[in-house]
Amino acid sequence: MSTPTRTRSGRRSSARPVAAGDLPAGIELDEGVGVVHRGRSATFAEAVTDHDGGGAVRIARAPGNPTGIRAEPLPVRRLPDAPRPAPSWTPSAWTPSPEPVDEEAP
Repeated sequence: MSTPTRTRSGRRSSARPVAAGDLPAGIELDEGVGVVHRGRSATFAEAVTDHDGGGAVRIARAPGNPTGIRAEPLPVRRLPDAPRPAPSWTPSAWTPSPEPVDEEAP
């Protein structure tokens, strides 16, 4: 199989192996981007990310195209920031044991 190349954005690309028939058509994702599938047939529903700038591209063979592939950019929805839970303890709530514990005592 061909070694994936890097796109201008620095993302590894599986376009050459798809064009050569070494990989099936699919969706290429940037780091931090996920795909949501729905239904029994796992139909593509959407691409989501937790950060700005993530991308997703549907890659398919296109023998009539000079590059041998068809690349269709997909919309990516930015997920809202998740609220961070408050810590279950605070340093001011910790109190040391009133008596030292002698771990070598029987």
